[in-house]
Amino acid sequence: SRSAGLADAAAQKQRGSRKRAQPLDQLPYQKKLTFRRLAHISCEEQLQALFEAFSGTEVVRIVLGRLVAAGEGQRNIVLPVATEVVIEGAGHQFDGTLTKSSWERLRRLLDNQHQHWHAMDAKARRWAQISRTTRMTHSTPQHDQERTFYCPGSFWHYQVQLGAPPTKEEHKPQEAGSAEASKQEESMYRFCKDAAGGIWWSVALSRDVHNSKFTAELSLNTHLLWEQHQRMLAGKAHSFSLLIRDLLRNARSLVSVLHEDSHAEDPARTGCFYPGMLEP
Repeated sequence: SRSAGLADAAAQKQRGSRKRAQPLDQLPYQKKLTFRRLAHISCEEQLQALFEAFSGTEVVRIVLGRLVAAGEGQRNIVLPVATEVVIEGAGHQFDGTLTKSSWERLRRLLDNQHQHWHAMDAKARRWAQISRTTRMTHSTPQHDQERTFYCPGSFWHYQVQLGAPPTKEEHKPQEAGSAEASKQEESMYRFCKDAAGGIWWSVALSRDVHNSKFTAELSLNTHLLWEQHQRMLAGKAHSFSLLIRDLLRNARSLVSVLHEDSHAEDPARTGCFYPGMLEP
């Protein structure tokens, strides 16, 4: 009958609509192409997926630096985005070094935090302990996995790196000249949230012996991170998502400090980007 035919057509149309692609805002990860670079908008979900895929990795660090165009003479990349995104694809490189002035600004801020903590009354302290240690090391920037986070409105960004600690053989430079070249002074600032030292964050500021290369790295207690991940997998109460959130929040705080030091830079002259309507 005609009514039965209309009912069959409606059912077939409904089945066809179910096979259509989901809207962008319902996809697990929002993505868009920006100047041929794939940008993921959901940063926390991206980082959590990375950590879950490589659970138990011994080294988890965030390196501060710049995003520069490949083959463009170290020109800073400026993307037309208003929110933080995870960048993938070709055409860019992450430069994990700081300028001397930005590095020194960050060191002064951390030194002030350390001194202020010691001068405060114990009952008024927000951190259980803030410590600073200095040592001589050899640079070992190798890592296995990475995600690069672009921070809009700044030339400073950060890259999450996962890997294994260097072996004794990797720590040994092959020649005396390379040993001197890779030698660096590292100042480690550790912020402990509790007296037991379970929750802590660290910032490592390093410079080579020639004062020509300056780096800054953020890290956390990886033992606690993976312990909380296992609790999440077991269906127990956990802080895994909160640790990821706070890791990104601390990275953004450090980037904002660097941005304050470089606010005078002119992206129209030093940036690699497509100019807007009111830009020359």
